[in-house]
Amino acid sequence: MLNVTLEVKNVRPEKLANLLAKFGKSFPFSYNIKFEGDAILADFSLESLSSLNELTRRLRHVKNIQFKYLTVEGKTEIPKSQAEVKTDVQ
Repeated sequence: MLNVTLEVKNVRPEKLANLLAKFGKSFPFSYNIKFEGDAILADFSLESLSSLNELTRRLRHVKNIQFKYLTVEGKTEIPKSQAEVKTDVQ
């Protein structure tokens, strides 16, 4: 799981929301859009790095868009069977 913060400039918030909604049809995820000065920030989580690469590819096709990823943080989940450590020594 990747937690991502995307900063976008030169695009209306409605267009960014529409773009993320269309992307969400292929790669389901939820997002939160907020404003900071003249930039739009979008926070969301994705399942994989390949999904993030696909989103980047689609964003590059938007006319006059300026964007950068402010944060990309990965979370790994350890399966419960591997997380348990047995300490019984006899």
